[in-house]
Amino acid sequence: ETSGGDNQFAPAYTYERVADLQPFSERMVVEGTVAADGQEREWAEDVTNSDEEEEGGSDSDTGRESASDSDSDDSGSGSGTESGSGSGTESGSGSEYTTDSDTDSDDDEDLVPKLIASPLNLDHIFESEAVTCFAASSKFGIIGTNQGHIHVISVDTGDVVTTYNQHTNRVTGITIDASGDNMASCADDGKVIVQNLYDAKKRTAHSFDHPVECVAINPHFALNRFRAHFAAGTANGHLMMYEKNKMFFGGKLRTLYQDHAPISTISWHGPVVVFVDQNAIHFHDMQTHAKFGRFDREIEPERRTIESRCRLHWGSDVQLLIGWDDHVYVGRVLYDAFDPQRLRKKFEITTNVKVDHWLCGIASFASDVMVTLAYWDVVKEQVVDGRTVKTRSGDDPALNIVDFSSPDAPEEVAELALAVRFHERYSHNDYWLESISSEKMYFIVSPKQVIVAKPPTADDEIKIFLEHQRFETALEIATTRRGELEKYNLVKVEEAYIDHLIDTEDMAEAAERVKNVCGANRSEWERRIAQFKERDCLIALAPQLPTTPQLPESCYEDVIDAFLQRLFNQENDSPDEQSLLSLMQRLNADPSKSFYRPDTVIYWLSLKPKKIPWSERPKLGALLAELYQKINKFPEALNMYIDLGNPTAFSMITQKPSLFNGIKRRIVDLFELDRDRASRLCIEFISEFNIQDATAALAASEVHQLAYLKAAIAFQKEGLSRAINQQLIELACKHEPHTVKSLLNTYQGLFRYAKDIVKKYELWGEYAFCLSRGGKVREALDIVITKMESIDEAISIVVEERTDELWTELINICFESGNPNFIRTLLSRAGEYIDPRRILDHPRMRGLELDGLRDAIVKIVSDFNLRYDLLDGSAKIMQSDLVSLLQRVNHVRSSALAVDPSATKCCQCGKVLGTYAGTEDDVMVFRCHHMFCTSCYEAAAASLQSKRRAGRGLDVQVCLVCTSAQSISKRRARPGGRR
Repeated sequence: ETSGGDNQFAPAYTYERVADLQPFSERMVVEGTVAADGQEREWAEDVTNSDEEEEGGSDSDTGRESASDSDSDDSGSGSGTESGSGSGTESGSGSEYTTDSDTDSDDDEDLVPKLIASPLNLDHIFESEAVTCFAASSKFGIIGTNQGHIHVISVDTGDVVTTYNQHTNRVTGITIDASGDNMASCADDGKVIVQNLYDAKKRTAHSFDHPVECVAINPHFALNRFRAHFAAGTANGHLMMYEKNKMFFGGKLRTLYQDHAPISTISWHGPVVVFVDQNAIHFHDMQTHAKFGRFDREIEPERRTIESRCRLHWGSDVQLLIGWDDHVYVGRVLYDAFDPQRLRKKFEITTNVKVDHWLCGIASFASDVMVTLAYWDVVKEQVVDGRTVKTRSGDDPALNIVDFSSPDAPEEVAELALAVRFHERYSHNDYWLESISSEKMYFIVSPKQVIVAKPPTADDEIKIFLEHQRFETALEIATTRRGELEKYNLVKVEEAYIDHLIDTEDMAEAAERVKNVCGANRSEWERRIAQFKERDCLIALAPQLPTTPQLPESCYEDVIDAFLQRLFNQENDSPDEQSLLSLMQRLNADPSKSFYRPDTVIYWLSLKPKKIPWSERPKLGALLAELYQKINKFPEALNMYIDLGNPTAFSMITQKPSLFNGIKRRIVDLFELDRDRASRLCIEFISEFNIQDATAALAASEVHQLAYLKAAIAFQKEGLSRAINQQLIELACKHEPHTVKSLLNTYQGLFRYAKDIVKKYELWGEYAFCLSRGGKVREALDIVITKMESIDEAISIVVEERTDELWTELINICFESGNPNFIRTLLSRAGEYIDPRRILDHPRMRGLELDGLRDAIVKIVSDFNLRYDLLDGSAKIMQSDLVSLLQRVNHVRSSALAVDPSATKCCQCGKVLGTYAGTEDDVMVFRCHHMFCTSCYEAAAASLQSKRRAGRGLDVQVCLVCTSAQSISKRRARPGGRR
């Protein structure tokens, strides 16, 4: 072994290379650390003061100032500093710590700390005992006390599972094997006890001559196939190992190392036992039972006299993390690459970082990331008898997460400020850091407190985001990680968000989220409605108001009242009005349920200012009419609909005819609303409201009278009285002259009363129509030609009469008028009905210069050719279709008919078809599958046939079963069955 402590192997052996050591003395803290009570510590200022004091030759180790000058008493409080928290109370629970982060950052990830710490509730232990050592596994946490007691606790809740009273003096060390089922403990009473945690009877005790400072159980103790059980370090510097005998029961203690310095720490991992005395770290190989390395303590000479416990943690099977004094070391156990049994080993330091605080513990967090427990001395200056006296006490420790992926520039990821009870009484040797690395659970142990730090759960993250009002993120976590939640759920987060929205008066957003929270909980709905009512924001809640479950009527009425108090001060068709109508539509959707008292709402609506007519609030008026209907006040509802001009009034009268008598005085209003429907309605009740009364009631409006009379004449097919008919024609000529001719066409007898009236209003077309209907066609043609100058109308009259003499008369009238346009139009159109030569051969046609004559003649010829082509094409198509259909008929009639000879019988004699084989008798089988013998068919047909043609047999061959005798006599002769 060399002075450096490393075994020197022959040069033939090769080892893997490691990074060069890079010292790092810069302080690794984050400015503005937030303590557990939410108060901010100005670390940056402390660093500056520290530098100034060191330059000025201060005797203090650091310039860190105390956060508080007050002393802590035994009764209560936590740390006694400004950064203290509720963790210092007797209950020891209820406080949490957050890592230092920028709480105003927009990045949600910055708000979530890497670790969250909270103290275990162990006050029942701390009342009379102090912690002297601690060990943890994934199953239990184990506490050793100054009174020799060992408490097994739950690492989640702090509940004591069991207690062992095996030692009579201070417990100095506890270790647990890899299975978590066995532990070894040592104490100042010189005993080492190996205990099975699940079977109290499985216990062995071993006594030593000196107090035992530390112990390490074989990690694979539970396998029961290793001789070595545990290794223990004593106060007189001996490293002892207990081994079983190979052939006999029992075992013996074996001394592995001895020196004068007490052994303070032991760690056993795989085949390597690491133990520490005051001066160095030693490495012992359990395979070869030989030391293979030594690492000396590095510290300033003036601090070497200060006792400092070395902290060890295995990051992996070959990586060892060391925290000693103010140095962080990362080392590796190297194996000889050419040794298949891996017996040759070597330890080498890969990283060495110097920090500005004492290291009270070290553990791994992730790859190249570790957790350290930092401790600072606090120097106080007090004036005693005129002299300045400096005293040293402890400040709150901190848990740092440091990234060592770059050895030359380690980066602090986060710092967890801890508020430790009675921290001012402790030195760095009074703290421990134990961990369950697989679960990233860390235990910060002090004599009177155990704090657990672990990554935040989904509940913790939600709590953090709620505190920082990041509700959307909290809702996302509650939705996507629902299975991880214990304290919170989606409803609770929604409730918190709603409360925040209400506090910030964002009522619209709050109302949208109320439904998710309240669900089917009636009491919660009532509470929320009262909450919104208190802030005068019930309108925002209206779209979310439930109908299932049904709430008390007062809840719905409060919302409706909130609407009505505002609506009449707003413009028509405002958003609030739309929301109210939508709400009322939902509430009225189920007539079997009553959500509110209609009388109450009607009263509120009746408070409408009189200066605002209902016509300006038609939708609210319709709502009032619906409410009247709901309480069976139908006349009031009908009048409201009429006032609003709402067509619903007609359907109400149709459904309830008794309402018609009450609104006769408002018949004009109905006609103003819908003239056609009102006319039909009056005709429907013509027995109660006759034509004379109706026309009298409508005297103020001739247009309404006309509409009514048109409906009346359509209803009474036998016609109206002469006076009514004349009034109808008069009104039509005056207001709707374009409809007069259709009236005359529809109702044949009207022309008798219309001739003089239409002549009065110079409706010459209608007058000509009346003349033609009265038989005065020549006069009608003369009126059309002379008054209307419409040859087309004249042609229409002649075509309608369908007499050849009128065509001659029309031709003569056109030539007599001397109007070339008449002759040209006649030539163009008459060719459709008469021979055009009758016009061309007219005597007055010779020598007549007529513009467009050639075009007219060309059109006549073209029309003729077109007509001829159409007729010829149609004939060819018809002939082709006829041939095709005849071929199909022939094919169908001549095709074979499948029958069953054994089942087909004559419908007259009952003889089976199969018996006719080999005979000369004929049978007839129709396509309806009825069969007749020829003789039977002729006899039956003869009895039904009244007339027969001589020598041609039966004229009709049809099935006598399917066809009646009457139809037989009417059918034409056609081929029927098959012989």
